[in-house]
Amino acid sequence: MAQLGYTVVGVELVEKPLRHAAHVATQMGLAHRVVLLHHDLFKLPDTFTVHVARRMTQPQASPPEPHDEPNAFSVFAQLVNTIRPHPDTLKFDFIFDCQCFHVLRRVNQDALLHKYATYLKPKTGLLMVLAGRTKVQTSLIPAGIPVLTQDEMRACFDDTTFEIIFLTETVFDDTDEYLKRGLKMPAWWMLARKK
Repeated sequence: MAQLGYTVVGVELVEKPLRHAAHVATQMGLAHRVVLLHHDLFKLPDTFTVHVARRMTQPQASPPEPHDEPNAFSVFAQLVNTIRPHPDTLKFDFIFDCQCFHVLRRVNQDALLHKYATYLKPKTGLLMVLAGRTKVQTSLIPAGIPVLTQDEMRACFDDTTFEIIFLTETVFDDTDEYLKRGLKMPAWWMLARKK
C-alpha cells in the first residue's frame, strides 16, 4: 500500500514483525509512509487515526508555553482545520487483518469488530481479513487455530455494519515450517465494506 502512495499504519503486539516491516520499509525508501506501533489493538482509542498513530510513536514533549495573544496564523490554521480536516485526521480507507481475527475474536469479538467499524470510513472503508482454518487439518501447535465454517465466519460480521463483498477459501502463505512439514494451511479470505 505504501508503494501505491498510501500512508500505512501497522499495529502489532509482537516486536519481531514490526522490526522486519520497518527494515523492509527503509530498504524500499518508504519509511516516511509507514507508521508502526508496538501496541495492543484493544487499547487504542476510538479516535485512532494516522495522526494519532504518528503522535504515539513520538516522545512526549513538554506542553508549549501559553502566549498572551495567539498569532494570526495559528488562529487561521485552527479555522481552516475545522473546515477541511487534514487527511491524517480522517478515518481509514482500508484495514488488512492478517491472521489476527481468528485469535482476537476469542479474546473479545465485539470489541474487535467495534474497532474495525469505528476506524473505517463509512460507505467506502474496506476491511480485508485473512483468518481461521476452513477445515480440520494438521496444525503446527497442538490446539491449533480454531476451525471456522463459512457460515460462522459470515455470522461474525453484522450485516448492518459490514457488507461482505466476497468470502472465499484460500491458503496461508508458505512458511519455512509449513514447507518443512509439507503443509498447506487453509484459510478464509474476506473483503467487506463498512456500511
